Amino acid sequence: MNDTKLTLLTGATKGIGRAIAETLDSLNFKMILCARSISDLNELASSLSNQHILLATDLATKEGHGKLYELCESVGYPSIVIANMNPTPPYKLLINQTPGEITSNMSGSIDYILPIFKKSILKQQKDGFGRWIGISSIVASVGGIGQCTYIIQKKVLEGFFLSVATEYSGTGITSNILSLGLIDTEKTRSNKHFEKLSKMNILGRAGQPQEVSHMVACLVDPKSEFINGANLPINGGANLAWFLKSI
Repeated sequence: MNDTKLTLLTGATKGIGRAIAETLDSLNFKMILCARSISDLNELASSLSNQHILLATDLATKEGHGKLYELCESVGYPSIVIANMNPTPPYKLLINQTPGEITSNMSGSIDYILPIFKKSILKQQKDGFGRWIGISSIVASVGGIGQCTYIIQKKVLEGFFLSVATEYSGTGITSNILSLGLIDTEKTRSNKHFEKLSKMNILGRAGQPQEVSHMVACLVDPKSEFINGANLPINGGANLAWFLKSI
């Protein structure tokens, strides 16, 4: 196991996060796996080949931020940060939201990172290696009905991670965004429009979590330093004129 590549993975137990955990475990990365449920974390850990550090906490809360900071103080700061945690914003039309509902949730996608950022980045500069990967969504670029707060959170995440790329370029640290289209997970399958939505790209299907984790594995590779400051679409070509195929 490569202890110099300690990886922080949030939202680790389900869907995309679980696929990333499984892929990086197969590559012998040591991980801090974060999720709200200890039972889900234990189940995930039992299915992996290597031993990892488990943190059951809600990273959308100040208590969760503190627990993550204390853990990093104890076990070390990560060389790789994969921000896959999604706060749960209010899914409401703009006209039905109060100003407080929007402003109080704006930075939820990065609040838990801020307390550990300085010591993480200093470690990475010293080591000459660091990877920051933010999991965003195509919705942040195209908009969505009732998803204003979610979009703001993703844009904050994107701005933060792309700033890391700019400020620490040439130090061995890279920072990139993955903008996902519809990925086939338990959560997305609960959407009654899943089948229709899954066809809205040039492949005509939803993506698989392993297709996301494969890209993550590429980005964390030391040979991938030239991929930096990118917002990579993982969406089956949903940003292209897929609708022309039905004419």
